Amino acid sequence: MKANYYHSLNLIDERYELELQALAMVNNILSWANFLKNVKDYNRAPPAEMWTEPMKEMFLHIYKTYIKRGKDRDIYMERLAIQFPKMPRKQLEAYDQYIVDMEYYNKKTKALYRDWEKEKIQMKEFAEEQILNQIEYLIKETENELAKIKTVRDYWEDWLFTVNRIKNC
Repeated sequence: MKANYYHSLNLIDERYELELQALAMVNNILSWANFLKNVKDYNRAPPAEMWTEPMKEMFLHIYKTYIKRGKDRDIYMERLAIQFPKMPRKQLEAYDQYIVDMEYYNKKTKALYRDWEKEKIQMKEFAEEQILNQIEYLIKETENELAKIKTVRDYWEDWLFTVNRIKNC
């Protein structure tokens, strides 16, 4: 029983890891596909990994300030153009799409982790319930065996009592 429980937990872990790997692969493919789609001359435009940390932080700050608060996308793009005057609009759009993809990836990863945790908890509760049911079953079986033994013992005691009575008479 315990082996089945651990085997099931291992299967859940393996499925979770495979789903994470598949999500990462899909995210990478989508990121690069969007990047290539939005930037015609992708040899001149650096990919998202080539942006400096201060540039990334500023871009994210502007993204959170405008998009997360529900402001107009055109105003957001104008603000990016002001903040990064040397970057072409296509490159800003490509990096914006990269941020959106990463946000989706992070949300999906968190959802997968929550599902994985919930599934493990459910599996543990199910295993505990099965173990308790087995224990209750074994207790009942033991009680039945004890009742049978008591019945046989009582029979033999009665028989010995009867035999002793006959001898004493």
